[in-house]
Amino acid sequence: MGSRDVMRGGEPLSLEDLMPWASPGIAAGRTWVYAPEQGTLRRRRERLAEALAEDPEAGNALFRPSRSRTTASLPAPLPGCDAPSGPLAREVGPAPRLVRVARRPFDRQWLLADHRVVDFARPELWRVRGEHQVYLTMRQAGDPWPVLCSALLPDAMHHGGRGGRVLPLYRDPAGAEPNVAPGLTSLLADRLGAAVSAEDLLAWIVAVTRDPRRIPLTTDPRVWADGVRI
Repeated sequence: MGSRDVMRGGEPLSLEDLMPWASPGIAAGRTWVYAPEQGTLRRRRERLAEALAEDPEAGNALFRPSRSRTTASLPAPLPGCDAPSGPLAREVGPAPRLVRVARRPFDRQWLLADHRVVDFARPELWRVRGEHQVYLTMRQAGDPWPVLCSALLPDAMHHGGRGGRVLPLYRDPAGAEPNVAPGLTSLLADRLGAAVSAEDLLAWIVAVTRDPRRIPLTTDPRVWADGVRI
């Protein structure tokens, strides 16, 4: 594919070489904070609020505490979300935003955007949400879908749990700072004789990746155009 010029010592680069910033996906630690329908989530939250007010022990059982979250937890609010007035044990407070997330491959669900009920929400991923953002999820080598894309915040289940990673296309919500190795798009543009954007690189990665540890690149303009078009 005429790719040695844009490789490191003749060896293909890994996905994280091309897109250096990666994070695990959301790991809520409890399944009741997800639902396919918004109404279901609202009813669950109302039931929890009633239980905590009437019988704290029963409310605690509904909450399902973990090492990271209990009804006494008061973490910082998620970026773009309102701050709760106190821990759940004291006051459940007004209903939080419901945010659509990529729960599993091809499975979109709603999530309670309340940091008090999510063990590992990955605030850094919330911070870069925006209309131009695309999250690339890198799954383990040998998976039928080695990489997946979503405009929604991905759950850890979207990349198969342990070993997977989420790579945002941009480092900012405005889509002005690509999460791309410094100089890579300029180098590719020089070799290909045409402008190369971060979106082009993402399209190429999705088209050609079989193993996230080895991403083939090309200096053939026709091959590149075919890959990006796919």
